[in-house]
Amino acid sequence: MADYWKSQDRKYCDFCKCWIADNKPSRDFHENGKRHKDNVKKRLKTITKDSAKAFKESAKVEDAIKSMEAAAMEAYRRDMEHNASADLTSMAIAKRVEEENLEIANRKLWHEIPSIDGQKSYYWNTVTNETTWTEPPEGFLSIKEQQEQKSKETLKKMREVNKYEQKEAMLRAQEKDLDDMEERARAARERMKARRVKEDTPPPVYGPIIDPGKNDPYGQWTAVVRESFVMFNNYEIPKENLLNKLGDVTDNGQYVTPFRDPNKRHGAALGALSVGRVTITALCEAYGVKGLTIAIRYSAVRKQFGPDNSPEVPLLEYQTHQYRLLPYLAAAYVLRIFSSKLFEDQYQFAIDSALGNNKEKLPELGTELHAVSSASKPIAGWTMRDAIQECRECCGGHGYLKAARLGDIRNDHDANLTYEGENHVLIQQTANWLIKLWPLVLKGQRIATPLRSVDFLTDGLKILGGVTWKAGNVEEVCQPEIIMSIYQWLVCYLLKSTHDKLENLLAKKDVFWAKNDNQVFHAKNLSIAFIQHFMLQTMLETIQVAPSPEIKAVLTKLFALYGLFSLETYHMTSLYQGEMARGSTPATLIRDAILRLCSELKGEAVALVDVLAPPDFVLNSPLGASDGEVYKRLQSAIFGSPYAMRRPDWWQDITNWKVNVLKGKL
Repeated sequence: MADYWKSQDRKYCDFCKCWIADNKPSRDFHENGKRHKDNVKKRLKTITKDSAKAFKESAKVEDAIKSMEAAAMEAYRRDMEHNASADLTSMAIAKRVEEENLEIANRKLWHEIPSIDGQKSYYWNTVTNETTWTEPPEGFLSIKEQQEQKSKETLKKMREVNKYEQKEAMLRAQEKDLDDMEERARAARERMKARRVKEDTPPPVYGPIIDPGKNDPYGQWTAVVRESFVMFNNYEIPKENLLNKLGDVTDNGQYVTPFRDPNKRHGAALGALSVGRVTITALCEAYGVKGLTIAIRYSAVRKQFGPDNSPEVPLLEYQTHQYRLLPYLAAAYVLRIFSSKLFEDQYQFAIDSALGNNKEKLPELGTELHAVSSASKPIAGWTMRDAIQECRECCGGHGYLKAARLGDIRNDHDANLTYEGENHVLIQQTANWLIKLWPLVLKGQRIATPLRSVDFLTDGLKILGGVTWKAGNVEEVCQPEIIMSIYQWLVCYLLKSTHDKLENLLAKKDVFWAKNDNQVFHAKNLSIAFIQHFMLQTMLETIQVAPSPEIKAVLTKLFALYGLFSLETYHMTSLYQGEMARGSTPATLIRDAILRLCSELKGEAVALVDVLAPPDFVLNSPLGASDGEVYKRLQSAIFGSPYAMRRPDWWQDITNWKVNVLKGKL
């Protein structure tokens, strides 16, 4: 069974009775919260009450101790009078009396007490409780002297009470300062609310419709509010406002461009538009990592069932759980490495474009960036969409909780599938670029691109001609060389079949409908196989320069798991259709290898996800905190909800639902 470890220390808050991550952002976030501040106030009040009680108790104890010491000293005094040198203890007391100048011998244990009628006094021994009417020979404490002694003790107690009251006043002042701070914060929040734009804004005021042909090119402008808009009707843009980096219009109305080849000009324009899709590729990976962090850490802590008469085992020990999560963890590593490299290429393209460097290579690089990003965004979006949904299901009922944040992560990621181009439409751009390369393959021309994503197509005909399944066992099918050769064959096979079908359709239909009828099972699968091959190629280059054998070994397993999982998910049919795979052996080896890799990686899953995971205060999920305290954090999150201990504001709407239901007129 695998051992799972905790990546970060944790700190216990004694005020709130809960655990938090022991890092500055988490501590500041917790200590600045209202719940923590309220608990500090309660503790201060408790300390004040306990201090008063403790003071009273200590006063009683001190009085008792003083009486006991007085009795003991009197007994020692008597011993010293009879034989001061015979007893070691008496000698020690005598020495102490001499050094500290204590007046034990002069202590008066007899007190003068007035009788009931007040006419005569008797004498009472405070130690032995004896009474006598005759004056004791050792002396006594007169009534006047007793009153003076009581006055001194009263004065001493008053000083102690004043000292306690000063301490209590200081605590009350601190508590008042905290209340004042909270009140100022509340007032500041109210002021911010008052500054917000109210919802009941006036109806929109529409700007002018600017018609062509006016002497004033900007027309007559009218002040408008937030909801307004301006409509342009054949409006002429002034020449100085044209975006003319790639093309311009002279004063004579002639179009000019620094690119002689229209395709190069188009490529340079496409490269500038790719930055959004490159960024979204990285965003998809980031959202997927958040979901995987929660699910994998949770599955390492959550235990369910087990063999008879044995402890329950973590969910991550189950084969189904490994298959549902670990291939997506491998995909996250591939996407992290690939998106980082792609972002560097896009950034360099932007710098060269701005500085005018490498003008000859920029158009070709821009075209390739457009083709690559048009496929990387869809495959990253689809992969992490499935990963996040699987993570939600792997957390069972806890995954439904709002506090788990898996629902929020899924909703946030959903937009990545649409903006900057709907995925099924966008990925056609990649297929269109690849199809143009097939005639070059048929001619045997050398194919070389700036990013080297399709350089292997130079040997495309040779790759197709040498079709054969080379792996004979699980170890061989996991080798990077075998996996890369399978993907290269897939791209060549799908490129040929897509091109051939398009040619057949063009003989019967126009270009638009021919391309439309060539997408499913052909162009789309071609684009997916191409981008997966390029991602694996990028990761393999990273593995080759890994700093240690241990890192290289685990990255190779992740490489193989992603490659084989993608083959089993997307391309198994194509392998058999193109006769790369024959019989049951290829499918069996691929599936057995996936399960073995999952089993080998389960023990390192938590450590691997910790490498990619964001800090706890960013993740903000009790299921995926790095300290592994799932149930304590769940309890804290539930108790911290404003509705945990009271009914919601809308509870009467539910109980009185019959009154609130709109009734039909029929």
